[in-house]
Amino acid sequence: MIKKMIMNADDFGMTEGNTIATLLAHADGIVSSTTCMMNMPFAEFALEEAKKYPDLGVGIHLVLTVGRPLVDGAKSYTDENGNFIRPKNYPEGHPSANPDELYVEWKAQIEKFIKVAGKKPTHIDSHHHVHLLPEHIEVAKRLARSTNSPKRRSIIRNL
Repeated sequence: MIKKMIMNADDFGMTEGNTIATLLAHADGIVSSTTCMMNMPFAEFALEEAKKYPDLGVGIHLVLTVGRPLVDGAKSYTDENGNFIRPKNYPEGHPSANPDELYVEWKAQIEKFIKVAGKKPTHIDSHHHVHLLPEHIEVAKRLARSTNSPKRRSIIRNL
C-alpha cells in the first residue's frame, strides 16, 4: 500500500522522554517517521532503539541552533563558549553560517548518524528549518545529493 501521509516526529534523541514517546507513537501507528538530532545527549540511544522498529523511517534533523556542534573551531555559528548561537541572538533573527563551516558541521552530523544507525538517513531536515534559509539551502542540497537522501522542503507557501 502507498503511504498517503507521513507523520514525522522531530527532535528524536534530544531527551530520553521524547525519544521513548516517539517510539511508542510509532508502535501505536501514529508516527511513521522521525528525525534524529546527532548532537543531543540521547541521539545514540535513540538510533539504537530505532533498530527495533524496522518500519520506522529515521532521518536526520540537522542542528545549528541548540547545544554544541560536533566539530570545534567554527566561528560563524558558535558563541564564545563554543555553543550554537540561539536564533534570537542573531541580529537578523536567524543563523547565518559560513557555508564552508556549515558543510563541515552538517557532514559530521550525517557521518555520525550513519556510523550509529548503520545506514543512511531516510531524509534530511533541520531543527528550526534552518536548512531552508537562502544562505544554507545549497549546503543542504549538496549533502542530500551526497547521501542520496530526500530533503524536506517547506510546506508553507508565501501568503
